[in-house]
Parts: sequence; structure tokens; C-alpha cells
Amino acid sequence: YGVEVAANWNPAEWWKLAANYSLLDMDLKGPSTGFRVTSGKSPQQMAHLRSGVDLPYNFQFDQTLYYMDELNPSLTTTIPQYLRLDLRLGWEPIDGLDLSLVGQNLLDPQHPEFSPFLYNPVSQVGRVVYGKATWRF
Repeated sequence: YGVEVAANWNPAEWWKLAANYSLLDMDLKGPSTGFRVTSGKSPQQMAHLRSGVDLPYNFQFDQTLYYMDELNPSLTTTIPQYLRLDLRLGWEPIDGLDLSLVGQNLLDPQHPEFSPFLYNPVSQVGRVVYGKATWRF
């Protein structure tokens, strides 16, 4: 069973807020063995908060905070809960051209996020800062 709640709010014409929360509780029983199997491959709780601000001179400043609950993808692996912060500063100098400076995973130098296979080591996701140009025509 589970539930997901999402809300959007615009406190001002230039400011947009969004929030999301998910709860998932799985209790699986194997059909032939009858023993209880609890899946830790999906997080029990996830949440994110997003704020987008339109600034003067066609600038935007976006902030997103993510929360991910603990995962247990295998019998020997646990991925602890974590918070992740992403920031973006964007500028649209002319119509259709967007220039952005983005920072992802800014709270930690790196943190484990997932384990792709049963016996592979946990993948570490690092802090990233990059520039991006998008031209829409």
C-alpha cells in the first residue's frame, strides 16, 4: 500500500513552490515458500521541495531539496537515507536561448544512491557543477 501527495502554490507571480511526498510499504510473501519477504529495493519514503523564482533581467533561480529513505537492495547492502540539494541559475538573454549554471548534490561530496545488481558495489553519486546552453527554435 502507499500514498502520494503533491501540492503546487504560487505565492507571487514570480515565485512558484512545489512539494511532493510518497509513502510505499510492501510486504511480499513468496507463493511457494510462504516466508515473508520485505522489499527494500524501493524506498519507503521520498519527498522533494522545489522553489522557482523569476528574477529581473530574465534570470531564474531554482532550488530543489530531495529526501530519499534508506534502501536495502541486497542481503549485504544498505544505502542510508540522504538529502540532496540542487540549484540552478538561469538566464534567457534572447527569446529561445537559455544559459544555465547548475549544481547538483551540493550537500555532500558524494553519497551512495543505488546498487544496480545483487553483487556489484554500491554506486556513489558525486557533487556536480556544470553549465548548460539550450536553444529552442
